[in-house]
Amino acid sequence: MKLLKGLGIVCAVVCVSITNAQNYHALAGSPYAGVESIFHNPASSINQAFKWDITLFSVQATVSNKAFVVDNSSFQSLRYGSIPYKEARVVLTNGYEKRSLNGNADGSILNFRCRLNNKSAFTFGLRGRGFLQAYADPFIYSDTIHSLKSWADVNKSVPSFNGNATHSGWMEVNFNYSRVYRDDEDTRITWGATLTVMKGLSGLEFNPRVMTYGSSVNGNNVPYYFINSGNLSYRYTENYDLYDTNQSPRRNVSTILNSSLNSFGLSIGVEYVLKNTSTSTFTSWGAPDWNAKNYDWKFGAAILDIGANYYRFGKDAAEKTIPTGLVTDSLFNRYNIGKLQTLRDTLLHSYKNSSHLNGHFTIYNPTRLVLSADKNLGNNFYVNGELTINFFSPYAQSISKLREENLVIVTPRWETKGLGLYFPTQLNADMQFWIGTAIKLGPLLVGLHDIDFFNWFKKGDHQLNGGGYVMLSIHPFRKDKEEDSCPRY
Repeated sequence: MKLLKGLGIVCAVVCVSITNAQNYHALAGSPYAGVESIFHNPASSINQAFKWDITLFSVQATVSNKAFVVDNSSFQSLRYGSIPYKEARVVLTNGYEKRSLNGNADGSILNFRCRLNNKSAFTFGLRGRGFLQAYADPFIYSDTIHSLKSWADVNKSVPSFNGNATHSGWMEVNFNYSRVYRDDEDTRITWGATLTVMKGLSGLEFNPRVMTYGSSVNGNNVPYYFINSGNLSYRYTENYDLYDTNQSPRRNVSTILNSSLNSFGLSIGVEYVLKNTSTSTFTSWGAPDWNAKNYDWKFGAAILDIGANYYRFGKDAAEKTIPTGLVTDSLFNRYNIGKLQTLRDTLLHSYKNSSHLNGHFTIYNPTRLVLSADKNLGNNFYVNGELTINFFSPYAQSISKLREENLVIVTPRWETKGLGLYFPTQLNADMQFWIGTAIKLGPLLVGLHDIDFFNWFKKGDHQLNGGGYVMLSIHPFRKDKEEDSCPRY
């Protein structure tokens, strides 16, 4: 329960900080998305309204939680100078069910996009990204369970236990190039590609498989439970071992960056535009002059985040098989397993066979196909639809991988150069239905993934779903004109 409480508070802190990975849903299909456009479709950066964009900073976080509930707390404690959720009690959801927790966050600073000419555009982006996803096969839990023994009593009918927790965090530099393939009276086709250079900073995987337990009685005729089969792997990056509390933060950061491994990624996309010729102006040779806002339909297809991050194994990373039978419920109750080191010593060193892991391990990025359609309704009203198809299953396999939580998103919007109102509605990969909202005031965009966030201020039980984003983007160099060229020096 202490582990769960810590995890719940981390999720709460993440969500609080952003309202103060790519999920800026308001900007999907928008001709004002600027740099952010390449994270929806690499081919869309040439189809932006401005020829020069700079994103000063952006922050985004998403939490999809079907594992635990935070009881008896709210953000109302801010009124009294207390830390929100400081006294929270975190408990698992009740019943016999699967449980999952998925979250991602990203942040960027000083990214820019420039239309080189009428045919091509270049974008540079620097981001930090992190994903956490965990799941467990169905088991029974209720608020009457107060020990491992009582949990084992009610789960005797469960044949085996499987689960997985994967985390990956990295820095990346993106170089995007998009170009017009064809541009005629009625249509416009563009293509684009983004080369990504990554440095893996933090990786972790905890993977129990086919775990079962048996029961017996001790010399005092007292029943107890013990683990009698199952495999367990525990992988983490060497960077966790390198952090030295006796060193300065700057020295630790330098050490971690120097030891981290580099890798490459790729995103590709195409965009097909049906022009609104009835309102287009015409050039001297009779063809309509392109205007990024003046289209009828815009269709896109992109494969995003092809690639993986590499991490060196930490010194204690291991694969364990065949339990000794000495891991009992009384042993768990005797020690404080809320501490990671105690949990590792109790579990990982209680197996007959052990394989120490050397070299490096791989965690694949959330590779996915994104299909989109954007309709111009006129009078600055638009509606965008987006379908995300993940390439990887959420369940443990022979490879470690991440998934994006997006599934189906529909976003009506009203926007001009300086103002915008957005209402993204989504069904995510965990079959949760969220209604979000966002507003653009000049260069500032602020949004929520789910307006249910406002219930977190009420006293009561909260499941901590949703999140939000904030972005500050400017259009310098004659920013009063949307068709100005890039500056010349």
